[in-house]
Amino acid sequence: MRTMLTFALVALLLGAFALQAQTDFAPHDLTSASSHSPYFVDAVNEFTAEFYRWKAFDGVANTRWLANGMAQSLYPWLLLDLDIVNGVKDISPHDLTSNTSHSPIVTSASSEYSPDYPPWKTNDGGTGFWGGVGGSNWIKYDFGDGNAFVLASYTIWVHTVDMPSTPKVWTMQGSDDDSNWYTIDTVVNQTGWGAGEARSYSCDTTSTPYRYFMLVITENNGGTTINIREMNFYRAAVGIKKKLASYSIKIILEATYAPKAWTMQGSNDRATWDVLDTVSGETDWEDGETRNYTNDVATTTYQFFRIYITENNGSDFTSIAELNLWEGATSSIKSVSAVVLVSIKKVAGVAIAVIKSVAGVPNV
Repeated sequence: MRTMLTFALVALLLGAFALQAQTDFAPHDLTSASSHSPYFVDAVNEFTAEFYRWKAFDGVANTRWLANGMAQSLYPWLLLDLDIVNGVKDISPHDLTSNTSHSPIVTSASSEYSPDYPPWKTNDGGTGFWGGVGGSNWIKYDFGDGNAFVLASYTIWVHTVDMPSTPKVWTMQGSDDDSNWYTIDTVVNQTGWGAGEARSYSCDTTSTPYRYFMLVITENNGGTTINIREMNFYRAAVGIKKKLASYSIKIILEATYAPKAWTMQGSNDRATWDVLDTVSGETDWEDGETRNYTNDVATTTYQFFRIYITENNGSDFTSIAELNLWEGATSSIKSVSAVVLVSIKKVAGVAIAVIKSVAGVPNV
């Protein structure tokens, strides 16, 4: 009878806990940024090929992603897109060698102040850039017949020098015929650009698909030219989304490369980011150590997750060996602080355990 009562009491106590299995929805078998469809990994940069961004999701014990730029105030970030196939996707090419090299896409611009800085440089995937004459210019992208899509957001990367030539005020416009243009986004007062900085923007209007898109810049930040290094165009779509409850970071080798302060962020358009967790003061990392973090906020599902690192432990480089993203918590306590077995009594030959509630546990 004592054994039966013990089992009954244990079952009662376990009933006060909501047990949930954790699921790590990040891939851990990557051999490239897009080797495991539909995932895609992106990052602010990677130091060399040995330290590719996807190394943080390869599941290999002694590999890592390594980013450069902390000393230049270029905050490292690492991003996982859960569904590049059906979700929001960068549909712009980044391998152009001329205005028409990636058929059917065609790039053009209102001006270029030298043949060395043509408009296709905004999508060459390298360090080249488009340079327009004067502070007011436009750059246009024709995605080809039959390729109209709804633009959800876009990213502008500026050059690493000549900050007065960065764009300040513009509209993003769409067209079906290269004649009638419709404003889908208006942006003002974009000042204080950093060298090589990328900024993302969600379109004000996301209801109509267009074949042509044109960035119409009406003011720069005081320079004599307009410089844009790279542009990304993200289509609107419905893809896989997850709710991130917690995450794990693994560090190997140099403790000074380990992140010290960061935010974990979520987005559904890669332009507007919600802060899910804020962490600071993470010091004294050991080689091979994994630390776990529970989000401050875990109420919304997202397609994109990004760790945005604002401080490391003293190096010009920042590194993460593996990043796990967990959907669901290990356990949650519903309302139990303490329970007290008051007495055991027999009623009609059956032993009854009398339990008293303490701090929110109902009487049994």
